[in-house]
Amino acid sequence: MRKILGLFVPLLIIEVVIFLEVASAISSLNTVILVMFTTALALLILRDVSGKIINGVKESLTQRVNPAPQITSGFFRLIAGLLLFLPGFMSDFIGLLLWLISFNPDILAPLKFASGFGSPKQNRQSDNTTDPEGNGQVIEGEFRNLKDD
Repeated sequence: MRKILGLFVPLLIIEVVIFLEVASAISSLNTVILVMFTTALALLILRDVSGKIINGVKESLTQRVNPAPQITSGFFRLIAGLLLFLPGFMSDFIGLLLWLISFNPDILAPLKFASGFGSPKQNRQSDNTTDPEGNGQVIEGEFRNLKDD
């Protein structure tokens, strides 16, 4: 608990300092309007996220496509919405960055952050499934119809 508190206290202090600097630079009223705008954007993102994740995963599974990109995109949008909901410019900046990443999770591919979360086009068929007989992956066996017995 102390480690978590030790992590959040400096972040809150930085948020307050940035907030006060922006308020002194663009006036208090404009700062409040900007914070209200990002909160409204957060509500729109969070409202949109809930059903789209589930529908995207269902659609991916019915098409036999890897659902990981939809899950990753939905996760980034959820975290972005939560960060935008918090008042503060540093959290808003990180939230907007995650929201933009949610439209194309392949941006993080060079960082190896989302390993295995390639695009659905890449994961549609692997090399092993295109020619199972040529790769020695055919399972031979016998069967009998139990309805005839």
